[in-house]
Amino acid sequence: MDSSAAKVKTEPDGDTPTVSLKKRKHEEAAIAKDSLCRSEQSTQHAAHGCSASASGLDAPPGFSPEARHSPVPATHDGDSADWEASRKMLERITTPSWESEFAAAKPSDVVASSYSAMIRAANCASFSFGYALELEKKLAARDEDNAALRVQLVELEKKLATRDKENAALQVQLESAKAKLTAVKRTVEAEVNAKTTTV
Repeated sequence: MDSSAAKVKTEPDGDTPTVSLKKRKHEEAAIAKDSLCRSEQSTQHAAHGCSASASGLDAPPGFSPEARHSPVPATHDGDSADWEASRKMLERITTPSWESEFAAAKPSDVVASSYSAMIRAANCASFSFGYALELEKKLAARDEDNAALRVQLVELEKKLATRDKENAALQVQLESAKAKLTAVKRTVEAEVNAKTTTV
């Protein structure tokens, strides 16, 4: 009876390594199959019945389910960090009408659009500077004309003052002539009266 108990006791112990070995082989096969499925393209996923993710969704076109994003470096070396910084700066200076165009555009298109915008701004600035310079020249010419007119005005004022002095002198001469004429008239009248009285 002891031998039967020992036999019953040893049988489960003898089966345990076999079950564990089978379970381990099954898990290793499943892991190998899953790894094989993950390494294939999206078209091969459908052929082998594997999904790109645990949720069963296929990866978008042009993207691999195993794609890993490298961390953004702290220094600017012309990589995605520079592009993100440039895009944020453009978002601050672009108008709302451009934002919709930039959102769906490629980086090269955005750079080209930005370059075109900068060229237009440079042309506008050049035109503004040229127009301002032209106005400044016109203003300088107008100032020269005004200065010449002021000189002419001063000369006319001098001539007018001289004419006034001449008029004043003529007025004095006229008054003197009138006084002399009055004196002569009185003298003549006195002589006529004296002759009349004598007669």
